[in-house]
Amino acid sequence: MKQHIKKMAEQHLIQFMKNKVKTLEENVAKTRKGVKNRFSSLLGLKTPERGENDGTKPGFRMNKSELELRNLIDTAFVFQDYDTTYQNAQFPLKDFKGCKAYRFAGSCLELQLLS
Repeated sequence: MKQHIKKMAEQHLIQFMKNKVKTLEENVAKTRKGVKNRFSSLLGLKTPERGENDGTKPGFRMNKSELELRNLIDTAFVFQDYDTTYQNAQFPLKDFKGCKAYRFAGSCLELQLLS
């Protein structure tokens, strides 16, 4: 039974998680490398998409791109892919500091220091 579970984990679970990391990396790359994002960041036209949802309030929620990036960072850290963790942890760190979500910024900084 123990060997069967080990075999199943090696063949299916690890491959599933690797595919998940790959999908998350592609989604994050699309978000960061879009033509619209590059153009607006060069001109300084990026507007905050949060509105009233800032980090100082108890009901703070991450937007979709931040959530995908955090999932990628956490999953890469679990798989001991420290290069991916370190490279991607700097992006939400800046965003979280900007909207005063210091709890989330602290966890990104901690992951960056650990990797």
